[in-house]
Amino acid sequence: MTFICTYNLGLPDTKVTLYLFAYTGASIIGSFILGIVSSKYGKILGGKSKEIAYAFGAYAVVAIASYFIGTSDFTVLLNLFMLGFTCNAFFLHGWNLALDAAKIDYYKTGEEKGGIYTALIGFCFKVGGAIGMWLVGIFLDMFGFNSEAAQQSAQALKGVEITFFLLTGVILVVACVVLYRNPMTRKKMDALLDAIDKKEKGEACTEEGFADLL
Repeated sequence: MTFICTYNLGLPDTKVTLYLFAYTGASIIGSFILGIVSSKYGKILGGKSKEIAYAFGAYAVVAIASYFIGTSDFTVLLNLFMLGFTCNAFFLHGWNLALDAAKIDYYKTGEEKGGIYTALIGFCFKVGGAIGMWLVGIFLDMFGFNSEAAQQSAQALKGVEITFFLLTGVILVVACVVLYRNPMTRKKMDALLDAIDKKEKGEACTEEGFADLL
């Protein structure tokens, strides 16, 4: 984010900070929007995983299109906004996906392992972030980017654009497909929670609505 603002747009540090606020602002706004959309239309959209997938898909379209449109204040700000909104959807619902998996485990074993699942996904977030930063360094290095230089070559600047727009968009498409194919939906979760409730009360329950998750 800082590289494309500083080197490709040539913004001074004070303005870079203002541009990066688009990311922060989108994260704050996104939490309200996501909460409203999820509570009102969660069943229609298909559940938390698919809600993240839709956000990823929208960001992927914007990122890839921006690469071909070209780097400008508008495209960079738009991508910063989409990045903040998408990260918000991912991190808010990401923890929920861990708890959804824990509910399946609880139904099968009778053991509550929510803490283990959330700890695991938290660890995965950190590993993923480390790999992501490493990949950014690898790609920028391939294009000859030198963070110590005040001016970058045309090839290095192109590398920043490819990494910020195109590479991000492609990875988002892959992630979108993976998330969308997650079999857990809001309808299945409701059926699972109902079965857990009946099982705890010693009543007969059916697995018809969520059998594929087991």
